[in-house]
Amino acid sequence: MNTTPWNKGKPYWKIRGSRNPNWKGGITSLDQTERSRIEFVQWRKKVFSKNKPICVVCGSKMYLIAHHKKSFKEFSLLRYEVENGIIVCRRCQPGIHRYGLKYMKKLGASLFIKKCITCRNKFNVPTYRRESASYCSHKCHYNRPDRLSHAEKLQYKRNWYLKNKKIILLKRHAVPNNNSR
Repeated sequence: MNTTPWNKGKPYWKIRGSRNPNWKGGITSLDQTERSRIEFVQWRKKVFSKNKPICVVCGSKMYLIAHHKKSFKEFSLLRYEVENGIIVCRRCQPGIHRYGLKYMKKLGASLFIKKCITCRNKFNVPTYRRESASYCSHKCHYNRPDRLSHAEKLQYKRNWYLKNKKIILLKRHAVPNNNSR
């Protein structure tokens, strides 16, 4: 017989908090406690049922999470409001915290697609690597062809120079220390 238990997905209030035999005196952080509450789990389910299951920034359908429009920490009254929730992927979520939702929506997926300098295939780049990513995989990075065309060599040197520009300029314009008196 395949029957689901009567209490599946329902809170059992009799053994919550200090009434639970595993209670250790409230050692869990407040943030973790709030995010593991039943109300938070229900809020997340409601956000997913209300919105389309795609990332509002890049349109991805993989690795989706429910995210608060207004900060979970600063707006405690809006924590469990469904209107305060959006769906984003795990790639775009750090960018929302760093740059803001409006800016990320304006960027969309366009900035997250780059061309590999070795094989010239397009590849997706997470927000935090959008300036530094040049290769689509480890294979392209470590197993570059021994002979590159002249244009590819110039592009490779230019990318290397741009990456190390600050260090080169500091070394070039370094003033020798003449404090020997």
